[in-house]
Amino acid sequence: MRIAHVATVDITLKALLLPQVRYLLARGHEVEMIASAGPHTPTLRQAGFVVHNVFISRRIEPWRDLRSAIELARLFRRRRYDLVHTHTSKAGFVGRLAGRLAGVPVVAHTAHGFFFHENMPPLQRRLFEGLERLAAGWTDLLFLQSREDYEYVLASGMMPPARVRYLGNGIDLSAFDITRWDRPWERQFLRQTFFGDGDYIVALMVAFMIERKGHIYLLQALEAMGVERERLRVLLVGDGPLEESLRGFVRDAGLERHVAFAGYREDIPRLLAGADIYVLPSLSEGMPRSILEAMAMELPVIASDIRGCRELVVDGETGLLVPPADAGALAEALRRLAGDADLRRRMGEAGRQRVQQEFDERLVFQRLEEGYRDILQAKGLWK
Repeated sequence: MRIAHVATVDITLKALLLPQVRYLLARGHEVEMIASAGPHTPTLRQAGFVVHNVFISRRIEPWRDLRSAIELARLFRRRRYDLVHTHTSKAGFVGRLAGRLAGVPVVAHTAHGFFFHENMPPLQRRLFEGLERLAAGWTDLLFLQSREDYEYVLASGMMPPARVRYLGNGIDLSAFDITRWDRPWERQFLRQTFFGDGDYIVALMVAFMIERKGHIYLLQALEAMGVERERLRVLLVGDGPLEESLRGFVRDAGLERHVAFAGYREDIPRLLAGADIYVLPSLSEGMPRSILEAMAMELPVIASDIRGCRELVVDGETGLLVPPADAGALAEALRRLAGDADLRRRMGEAGRQRVQQEFDERLVFQRLEEGYRDILQAKGLWK
């Protein structure tokens, strides 16, 4: 079977989709990837993956989006894919339209968290929900990472139940295993690398720097802590369009000693091994992989009480949930965990156990291939 995975930007291919692609290749399928050109495309090609570049804007730009859909449709026809699988909201809309224009036999989509969410203004939410319903009409198979999203789709009648599957999320537990690291040494390495000498409590956040990830609330929480932040340090890993404004906030708030920007990093397990707390104050999520990675590395997690995050973090057991966009509540959660090493240890251990029991990526791979098989069999196309 010839499969194409489509995403808006190439970091999604590298950071999120490679495990699925490797699994499908190992199962004997032909798998190619499509995204806007970016810094990760050469690396993927050098590793032997087939990557096509088609520009897909992250913004809503109707004429440019139509051109992207037409270009994708031409590529789909030329490559004669049996199944096109889209990811992320923008590529999901444009890519599914292109799949229908090209007459691709099966068009699948994974909702990594719907773009509309409970914290969005009502009119805006109705607009994006309407767009998602439109795209659902071009979709043969819809995978949901979040159980809340899965239940919403079924309850709202967005798609027939036979074409909807819960996928979940998972990670390679062998790659995120704290027993493979010398934690005292990694703690020292991280502090000396980013903050200089000092026995600091380090809160780590790994995320693309866009508004919905909520970096600003973490920085506002740190500012609100006043003298209580003296032992606390924040390490921001990732890059993105908001990086300069976040750096400006740090300068204006006098937080330069307390916040470090690490940029894009490949050594996430090592950074997790050296940190004490993981923080993700997002406004919306699907099923955040970064939380699973942190829990697997036995870190307590502070996250927004939103769809996706609350499916992973058991409040008071594996971490703390706080209201979204609430810097005061986030500051209080930081105070609580920064001041209690035993609580951090207990929550970290409980988090690892939870990931082992429920979020092994092999379960995701099985659900993915079963979904492909069932829809292709229903169309008489399974080979």
